Amino acid sequence: MVEGKTAALFRWATFAGARAGGLDERASHALETYGLHLGNAFQLVDDWLDYAGDAAKTGKALFADLREGKMTYPVLYARERDARVRPLLEEIVASPEVPPALGQALLGALEKAGALEATRRLAGEHVAKALDAIAELPEGRGKDALHTVALATIERER
Repeated sequence: MVEGKTAALFRWATFAGARAGGLDERASHALETYGLHLGNAFQLVDDWLDYAGDAAKTGKALFADLREGKMTYPVLYARERDARVRPLLEEIVASPEVPPALGQALLGALEKAGALEATRRLAGEHVAKALDAIAELPEGRGKDALHTVALATIERER
C-alpha cells in the first residue's frame, strides 16, 4: 500500500523533476530510486506519528489511520508478535472514539512488541537507501538539499 501511494508519488516526482531538468538516464534513475525510498520513509514516519506523535503538532488525532481501518506497519508488526494486539485493534476499529484506557493499552502493546522502534528503524533504513541512491551524483546545492530532506524526513514531528 505504501509503495502504491506515498512512495509512488515521491518516486514519480523525483523522476519527473530529473527528466524535466534534462538529467541523463543514470541521474534520473538515481533520483527515482531516491524518491521511492524517501516516500517509504516518509510514510513510515507518518505511520509512527499516528501512534507516538503529538496531536497538537501533527494536527491529526492519534489512531486516525487505525479508526479508518488502515493497517499500518506498526500495527502489522505488533500483530505478528503479540496475539493480544488483535482484540485491541478490533475494539478500537469498532469504537466511534478511542477510549483513553484502550489507547494506552494499544500503545503499551506496540511498545512491548517493539513495533514503534521497528517502524523508526525501517524508516531509517529507507533514508539510508535514498542517500545511497544519490551518492554518485555530482556534489552541489541540489544534492545537499536532497540529503537534508532525507535526514529531516526521519526526524519530522508532523
